[in-house]
Amino acid sequence: MQSEHSSSSYASSSRGSRRLRRWLVAAALASSHPFGVASAESDRPTYLGDHTLNGHTFVSPILLPSAFVTTHFGIRQGVQIVRVPRVIAGDGVTVSGLQQAFDFGGHLGDAIGFYATGGGDVTIGTDAPSLIFIESSFSVNAEAGLVLRLARLDSGTQISLRAGAGAGTGRGVDVQGLLGAVFSDNERSVNQVLNGKGAAYVFKPQSSTTFAASLLAAQSLSSNFGLQASVEGRRNSATESPLDPATGTRVDNTSKETELSAGVAFSADGAPSGVPVGVVLEYKLDASRTDGGDGWDDPKHVVALGLYYTGRRSLQLGVGGITLLGLKPLPAVDENFNPTKSGKPSAYAGQFIIRYVW
Repeated sequence: MQSEHSSSSYASSSRGSRRLRRWLVAAALASSHPFGVASAESDRPTYLGDHTLNGHTFVSPILLPSAFVTTHFGIRQGVQIVRVPRVIAGDGVTVSGLQQAFDFGGHLGDAIGFYATGGGDVTIGTDAPSLIFIESSFSVNAEAGLVLRLARLDSGTQISLRAGAGAGTGRGVDVQGLLGAVFSDNERSVNQVLNGKGAAYVFKPQSSTTFAASLLAAQSLSSNFGLQASVEGRRNSATESPLDPATGTRVDNTSKETELSAGVAFSADGAPSGVPVGVVLEYKLDASRTDGGDGWDDPKHVVALGLYYTGRRSLQLGVGGITLLGLKPLPAVDENFNPTKSGKPSAYAGQFIIRYVW
């Protein structure tokens, strides 16, 4: 019975860690050109006023999609770290990762455009317990869709709608799967591992799909201050295919979830006053529900702070930090391998951002 409790606790801890890493995923996209309602920028060349409202030039947020439709290209390089104290017999686990992402977009008309994002993610444990019990992984993903500007008003308000879909693929480094094959009673599996064919047990194929829709808004408060907001819904599907040591075949395990989020970003820019430095403070609330689960998971509170050079309105150059607030302990086991709770987890990420807007 203790072994069953231990296995269940490890699996729950691994799922919890993967959820934490998912919240550290950053987004940034889109901006637009006046249509329908005349604006103070209507005498400018086509698209020149896309991400400026009443003198305030908006920077694409880290956590939220932007309300604008722009022709742009951006690159983001990031690092992340998740720590969970007292997970296994009093020992904590630490998982770190690297992220490389890009985003670009363009106009299909005065009020409609496209966006695309993509990137890669590598996460790995930094100590023995983390390597064994918390799954490391490497993956690539992409998403694309359309952005439609619904309104742009002289009051400095813009409202847009965005919809898209994406997919991803990768491999999980399943050390527990390898250990299970070694200590199983299946002679074929043991011989495969001993003969150097253990990679099939270690590398577990993973794939995912997502469909997303967002309602976005931006409001200029003055030439120095602005506000952006987003409400988004996602439908996610993830499949893992571990190798069953008993049969020698891969078994697909698919989970589906609904994710809802809402966020806001407050920006302050000193460029209109001769100081080319901008700050963006962001907050995002995430909630998800897995099909067949017990209801909605505890909501995640994510905060980000970005510092940008704003001396050129076509260039977005900066650094940003991300953290999660109010994380709750995860399932764990004590020194006797009895079920217990871990210490309070912590999760942090940082990004370097460069984006050019034509």
